Order: sequence, then structure tokens, then C-alpha cells
Amino acid sequence: GKVIVIKQNITNAFVGQNCNQISIFMSPLNVHVNRIPISGRIEHLKVSNNYLLISDIKNKVFLFDTLGKFQRYIGKNGGGPGEFNKITDIDLIADRNTVGIWDSSRGRLYKYEINTGNFIDDVIIQTYSVKMSFLNENTYMFYAPEPFNYPETYKLLIYNNQGRIINKQL
Repeated sequence: GKVIVIKQNITNAFVGQNCNQISIFMSPLNVHVNRIPISGRIEHLKVSNNYLLISDIKNKVFLFDTLGKFQRYIGKNGGGPGEFNKITDIDLIADRNTVGIWDSSRGRLYKYEINTGNFIDDVIIQTYSVKMSFLNENTYMFYAPEPFNYPETYKLLIYNNQGRIINKQL
């Protein structure tokens, strides 16, 4: 499908609060032909005031503007510097121009520039967490639901940009 509309802060009676609406056009004639860069199933989706960040099942990360227009790929799959193996989660800080890609198979959080898609740096994070979120530019939160939190026993871990735990919660 193709992202055709992104509306922000729509009051939704079903959800009971304001939310973002993303409308995707799916042509019945094009179900098996994909003419846009996303291949197959969307794995992760993050929305900010300026961007829509999507990763698909083939470990590609796509950046769209708020009108749904494809802007660029972010990072790439591989074994070199700044290349990830398996996307576990994604996040962005739009006002800081930063995209984060968490690869738990390598224990690395990769950071990229939004405007260019260029690799900034990576941080080694020792956790089995399945969810990641930027708290700010230099602080990251990781969530590990059971049984993934073994052997840490903590479900919520806060790391700094040197990969050190600065807080943990059960």
C-alpha cells in the first residue's frame, strides 16, 4: 500500500483519546505487486510531528514525510560499520535529527541522521531487550518482558550513551 494521509491528534471514540491517523491506500489490482519500497509486512512504526519511520520484515528502514512521501532509506543491513543484522526496534528524536535502530542480535544501538540517512555512531548495549526508546539524545530506555529479561531480572533498563546502566526497574 501507499501512505496517503497522516493526520495528527484526531479524537477517536474507540481509543478514548487523541491519536494519529495513518491512511494507507491498497489497490485490489496491485495486491501482489509492490511498487513502493516497503516489502511485505511492516514490523515497526514510529511517528513524530515531521516524520514517519517504518521498518519492514526484510530489515529495511524507510523515512517518509508527514504527507506520506518517501524521503530516504536509513542505514542498511550488513556486517560493516553502521550496518545492522536484525532490527529489533526503531525510534527517532525528530528535533535532534536522530534515528535509532536497535539490533539486539549484535547488542548495538545504531544512530543515524534524519536529513541524510548517514551513520553517526553506535552504542554497545548488553541486554536482551525487545523494545527501545530514546529518552533524550544521550539516554535510552530498554524494555525486556519475561522471559526475555533473563538473566537481568529487570524489565526496564535505562542506559547512557556509553552503554552503562544508569537506572533499572523490576
